Amino acid sequence: MIGTAIGNRYAKALLSVALEHDSADDAGKELEGLQTWLNENTKVRAFFSLITAEKQEKRSVMLELLPHLGLSTFVGNLVRLLADNGRLHQIDEVVDAYRGLFRENQGILGVDVATAAELEDQERDEIRQAIAAGTGKEIILEESVDPEIIGGLRYRIGSTIYDGSVRSQLSQLKRSLMKE
Repeated sequence: MIGTAIGNRYAKALLSVALEHDSADDAGKELEGLQTWLNENTKVRAFFSLITAEKQEKRSVMLELLPHLGLSTFVGNLVRLLADNGRLHQIDEVVDAYRGLFRENQGILGVDVATAAELEDQERDEIRQAIAAGTGKEIILEESVDPEIIGGLRYRIGSTIYDGSVRSQLSQLKRSLMKE
């Protein structure tokens, strides 16, 4: 799971409270909904990113907005805390960290996979099964296409990158040839 220390700190706190209330999945959905809302309302998001806006002003705006967002008490409290600490602009980091921590708690591993072309269903299943066999966890693939890979694949689990791309192999071959 990639995230910042700040995102992880807030996400851990929310997950802890949400697990106590047996609503971790709902809290994640609310958090993602808030993220989407902020991304769609760019002026609001920009306001919370301003370093010139006073904390009290940001808090007042958030307190005015919260009743209209339909958030649970503890997600609302997290949002107030983020606004109070001038961190609401880091909501993406909090959401990413929460998603990773929630999946980890559920025994699910999110894996970022990059390939040169879109995966076929059979390829996707084979990759998922191979990684699951090595980790012993249920795997959710986050796929992306990167034509520069040429062939093969590159995947990331947490902060570790496994590169089996043709591009990487060609680069290694080039370095070997340059040494001699």
